[in-house]
Amino acid sequence: MTTVLGYCRQSLARKHELTAADSLSLDAQAARIAEHCRVNGWELVDCVRDHDVRGYDADRPGLNAVLARASSVDAVAVFALSRLARDNILQEVIWRRLRDAGCRLVSVSEPAAEDELVRGILGVVSQAERRRMGRMIAAAGAERRQRGHLHGRIPYGYRSVDGAVVLHDDEAATVRLIFDLAEGGASASAICRELERLGVRPRFAPAWNVSTVIRMLRNPVFGGMASLAAGGVVAGQHPALVDEPRRAAIAERVAGAPRVRHKVGTSWLEGRVRHACGARMYLMIVARRPDERIGMLRCAALKGERPDRCREPLVQVSVSRVEWAAREAIAGALAAIVPFEAAVAAAVARAGGDGVARERAASERDRA
Repeated sequence: MTTVLGYCRQSLARKHELTAADSLSLDAQAARIAEHCRVNGWELVDCVRDHDVRGYDADRPGLNAVLARASSVDAVAVFALSRLARDNILQEVIWRRLRDAGCRLVSVSEPAAEDELVRGILGVVSQAERRRMGRMIAAAGAERRQRGHLHGRIPYGYRSVDGAVVLHDDEAATVRLIFDLAEGGASASAICRELERLGVRPRFAPAWNVSTVIRMLRNPVFGGMASLAAGGVVAGQHPALVDEPRRAAIAERVAGAPRVRHKVGTSWLEGRVRHACGARMYLMIVARRPDERIGMLRCAALKGERPDRCREPLVQVSVSRVEWAAREAIAGALAAIVPFEAAVAAAVARAGGDGVARERAASERDRA
């Protein structure tokens, strides 16, 4: 009996869909895959789900699990190729990995998806549809901004209730305090220290930082304005936390203040290396002695009292050691690349006879 592994994906989770088990879209895809297997007399081994992930993202937990298990089943079934990928190149890469594992790709709603021409057309259409939807969403967002509606994540100090943006009392009091302190001459770092002393926490980060405070002081949203996508502001449909003339005066003073850069070094690996806990690592300049400064990559999940706070014993490492290891790994990967001429020669040697022309043509297509 043919064994099948199902794969379902949903791009955007709805507000009430906290997990994959709550998604009606994923349930509907799984039901169609199960029905297709029943009609064809196949055995559905499992149905893997990716919840709230984009189709152009190659690193998905569910997709990685499917690729890891592909060699143990006869086919992988999806409701449509757009659920597999919204990028034509990524779609073909996934298909080739399934093929190399000896596994078929079955689309429940597209019977001829295994045909190279049909699959290519569907992949291009899916990719174009993603871009078209992106343009439509961007146009809708621009129109909302033009009408004074906040678009995107609701700022600190506000909440969305039944589609309307209203004040959040505790956070609104914090925003007013930040503007009062800034008007009194306090620096952004002093404001951060005062908020930490009062035990006030930001909504989107484990702790307050200078950049967050400066962005808030410059943000016209708190003066009751809405920013336009093309620049400029219009009167917003939400209540103001401070008078706009007062906010503008404070923002102008903040913009004219000298900026102090505390980080005196950079690294091409900053934010690209992950710690053992899974968080990204960022560069910190550590002064061991007054005349000696060294760069260390440090885990970003150290600060704040949160469930996913880093608990690993080793939280930082010398950036020079990590850069050396990364260069060695990249050099090894580049050295393992087979030249195109050698790949063609190997393919021709394997084929022999009448297969030589086919292998050479296939290699040329792959190269293109």
